[in-house]
Amino acid sequence: DRLVGIAGIDPVAPGALNEIDRIIEIGLSGITVSPSMQGVHPTHSSAMRIYELCETRGLPLFVSKPDIHLSSSVMEFDRPVAWDEVARNFLRLKIVIGSLGFPWIDETLTLIRKHECIFADLSLVVSRPWQVRDALLNAHSMSVMDKILFASGWPATTPAKAIETLYSLNTFSQGTSLPSVPRSEVRQIIERDSLEVLGIDRPLAKGTGADSSTRSQLRNDDSARAVSRDS
Repeated sequence: DRLVGIAGIDPVAPGALNEIDRIIEIGLSGITVSPSMQGVHPTHSSAMRIYELCETRGLPLFVSKPDIHLSSSVMEFDRPVAWDEVARNFLRLKIVIGSLGFPWIDETLTLIRKHECIFADLSLVVSRPWQVRDALLNAHSMSVMDKILFASGWPATTPAKAIETLYSLNTFSQGTSLPSVPRSEVRQIIERDSLEVLGIDRPLAKGTGADSSTRSQLRNDDSARAVSRDS
C-alpha cells in the first residue's frame, strides 16, 4: 500500500504495443523508457505509437537514465531536446525527464518551461550538491521550480540524505555574495505531491478493496483536509 508500479518498456520489442493494456490490467501506473540504453531514438515510429496509447490511457511516461557513461549507451538518443517533438504531438502526455536531463540540464529546463506536461526529477543529480544547487538556481531564474519533482535516485543515495542535501544547498553561499536558492521553493519540491501532479491514484491501504472512483474520492478528501489545515 506504499508502492506504485511503473513498467519498463522497450518500444521496439515484439508485442510492446500490446503491453500497455496489460500494464493497466495488472495495476501498474505508468511506463519508463531508456532511449540511450535501449538504442531507440525517442521519436522512433514504434515509440510514438507507445506514447499515443499512454496518452489515451492516462499513463505518465518516465525517461530513465540508468548510466549514460557506459560505452554501449547512445548519447544522441539521450538529448532532452528530442522530447520536444514528442510533446508537440501528444499535448496531454505527462513526461518526466530523469536526473534533470543530465548532462543537458539547461536544455531540460528550457523544455519543461516550454511544455506544460513535461517535468523533470532530481534523481542522481541530488547526490551532487554543487551541481543540483546550480541547476535549481537556473530553474528559479526561469520560473520552473514548480515543474521539478523530488527523487533521490536510490540506491545512489537515500531519500533522507537527498532531503538533507537540498535543505543544505545555501551553505555554499553563506558569508559570500553568491546567490541562494529560496528555501520555500526547495521545500515545495520536497513536499510536492508528485502522484497528484502526474495523475496517479494513491495506493490503497491493504484490505480496503476500493475501486477507482473511491480512490478519486480519497484523493479529494485528502485535498480538502490539506486546505482545511492551511486555513
